[in-house]
Amino acid sequence: MITAVLTLLAPALAVAMLVLTLILAKGDICPGQRGRIHKLLPAIGILWLAIASLKVEAFLVVFAIFYFYSKVQTGKTRQQGRFGSYI
Repeated sequence: MITAVLTLLAPALAVAMLVLTLILAKGDICPGQRGRIHKLLPAIGILWLAIASLKVEAFLVVFAIFYFYSKVQTGKTRQQGRFGSYI
């Protein structure tokens, strides 16, 4: 049962990654939305890790996702609130 779900999950994750890549590469989105998309990457990586239990080749995708996530800044880029630097 689990193997059937994981087999159907692989193409769905591949399409989701393609859509997210297209949004990040071509989309004109604000930094806050970009940060929210980047925060989805660990969840996608964990799902690919579950798929890697069936196919060893999926580890390449997992490593690539976690490498990209380690290089991306996901924190806030400016001070918190209006008086953030004074407090």
